[in-house]
Amino acid sequence: MGQYEDNGAASLPDDLLADILGRLPRRWLAMSRSVCKAWQATIDARRLLLLPLRLDGIFLNFTHHKFPEFFSRPWTPVTGEMNFLPCAYDNPEDDCCEVQDHCNGLLLLQDALTQIPNYVVNPATRRWDSLPDHPPIDVMGVECMTTAYLVCDPTASLHYEVFNIPSFPCKINGHLDPLLEESEWPQATCTMHVFSSRTRCWEPRSFDRDGDAIGTIATSFRINI
Repeated sequence: MGQYEDNGAASLPDDLLADILGRLPRRWLAMSRSVCKAWQATIDARRLLLLPLRLDGIFLNFTHHKFPEFFSRPWTPVTGEMNFLPCAYDNPEDDCCEVQDHCNGLLLLQDALTQIPNYVVNPATRRWDSLPDHPPIDVMGVECMTTAYLVCDPTASLHYEVFNIPSFPCKINGHLDPLLEESEWPQATCTMHVFSSRTRCWEPRSFDRDGDAIGTIATSFRINI
């Protein structure tokens, strides 16, 4: 670290340093926070990592397509191809992937049929992580449907988390236990599983509801329909 503090970069005016750092790609800008305290302070104070990003393209999910399609401007350096993922050659005709969520340049891909999250991908660097199967979540002993969401804040950490949030208990043969149908929803305390790239595993976390329930599970089903 001393070599950066001793050279000319340490004596640059804040405005000039911010202008130089602001020209870096987002990934390298995030990594530059660890170079020295002066750079970290400039990046955070100027909120350089939070500045609006240019829209170079969008991903669209298509039924029966192996991967989401990327529609981009001609000059964008990102291709959007996912042929580097294991499922591209392990099961070339099966296991279609779709974008379930995205956050700060990362994509959360899930199996289009089972809706189980299976990859976190950086399409710009073509780096990826596979996700282990998540444990089932139940309410009063009945397994719940879940939806996964991706959380990543490069200003705070280079790690990401995937939250598997329960929605409704699964009906068995089209029916739910009457006692379960009359239970309040959301519950006062919600337990979900969270995957962390730091620990490489799913862990349960509990959250308390803020405010009143919107109704019962039965009424929530009708609202959702």
